[in-house]
Amino acid sequence: MAIALVFVAAMPAPAQADTSKIPHVGSKAIEHFQQYQYSSENKAFAIAPGGAWSWVTEAISEEEAGKEALQACQENTQQKCVLYALNDRIVFDADRWPGL
Repeated sequence: MAIALVFVAAMPAPAQADTSKIPHVGSKAIEHFQQYQYSSENKAFAIAPGGAWSWVTEAISEEEAGKEALQACQENTQQKCVLYALNDRIVFDADRWPGL
């Protein structure tokens, strides 16, 4: 009797951020943030008080992704845009948010 062992390596899904914690955004932004979480590296997601948001993926670098996301967000609001996420890290500073 032969026994064969098969190991299947699965790529783990990215850690899912709690989308209910993203301030001032509507359901469309939450839907896009969920897509963002599964997108390629060198990505950034920016938000602003009042509901403006933007995201970029596959930029030349993480730094460039942040700049591009902030610029695209800023084109849609007069409020100050801030980064919410860079790659798979939440970088949002909740303490600074009320001062924006």
